[in-house]
Amino acid sequence: MEQRVSTLNLPFFEVSPERGFLPPEDPVFEFGESAHPKLRELERLGGELPELLQSHRLRRSIDQLVVLEEGVFDGLGRGELLMATRIYAFLASGYVHQVDEAKVKKIPRSLAVPLYGLSKRLGRRFPILSYDLYCLNNWRRVNPEGPIRVENMDTIQKFVRIKDEPWFILIHTEIEARAAPAIRAIGQLQQAVLKDDVHTLKFALDGMAESLEGMIGTLSRMPEGNSPDVYAFAFRPYIQMFQGISYEGVEEMEPMPTFRGETGAQSSIIPALDVVLGVKHAKTDLTDYVADMRNYMPRSHRAFIRAVEANEEARPLRGYLLKRGKGAVIGSYNLCLERVMEFRKEHLEFAILYIQSKVTDPSGTGGTPFMKWLAQLRDETDAHKIPN
Repeated sequence: MEQRVSTLNLPFFEVSPERGFLPPEDPVFEFGESAHPKLRELERLGGELPELLQSHRLRRSIDQLVVLEEGVFDGLGRGELLMATRIYAFLASGYVHQVDEAKVKKIPRSLAVPLYGLSKRLGRRFPILSYDLYCLNNWRRVNPEGPIRVENMDTIQKFVRIKDEPWFILIHTEIEARAAPAIRAIGQLQQAVLKDDVHTLKFALDGMAESLEGMIGTLSRMPEGNSPDVYAFAFRPYIQMFQGISYEGVEEMEPMPTFRGETGAQSSIIPALDVVLGVKHAKTDLTDYVADMRNYMPRSHRAFIRAVEANEEARPLRGYLLKRGKGAVIGSYNLCLERVMEFRKEHLEFAILYIQSKVTDPSGTGGTPFMKWLAQLRDETDAHKIPN
């Protein structure tokens, strides 16, 4: 039997060959008429979130909400469980970060208990709104037969009724879809090293570079539909971290925990590509932050990155290229590094435009000084090019 690397089996890690880290099926956006009445009520509350925030009625509405008994969620499929978790996570962030109101230090039992319980069921390490719920599982196609592209999508859950927020989220969603060939190439590269197959190696590197080019093109469109002022002041406040927030009724939670806010650093794309391309970063508080971001990724995606690491430790791609690579294949490898660097450069420029120029806090929503971090990672990526 032919030996095969584990990273070729993407479905095992709940990674889609066609969609990358997006779910293989479109996210669930309604519970349906036959659902438990309390689930339908939860769905209605999630749909009213922008109006409740705008009218400053959210906290009052949540304070009157009862805790749904555990059995209400029994029998739900994974997509429906994710939908319920998404609603609770959005409600919790809106409750804590309500604009123009004093910050609170407690999430009421009606949100805290189900958000914690559902997160635990789904293998989520932290009961907070993270990238998995804000981006990976928060979109629907306008034309169900059409592509996963920003023009053919809308978000399911929102904080505000302003087009800038869906555009911001869906640009990231399209980037995830465009990354699928690059993620698919990871297993192809590791199998090619195992089999000493330079032809397949170059083919996979070229596919990865092309995929990265598509990601960069999508990211560059961010200003088309997302104003820096709207981002900074209308909806960015709602994706900030939780600092010293207690979860009422959840005994398992340590007193007053701190959880990172939603951030693109919780995407699995670049961390996975860094590993397979052999990009090493000097250990700093910023690399510790990057490592911590893995804790906010879906459990299966964390397992995929660990599998990529295990294969690279056994048979490193970069080491193989340093010994056996020449000419065109080295050029293809360096092109992948250049495009990872270009993606980070674009990200850095948008961080300046959307955050640094608008707010006094230099940290990203994940709670780190992002400018220094992005510049460091960009420069270290460039330093890994192999002379040709």
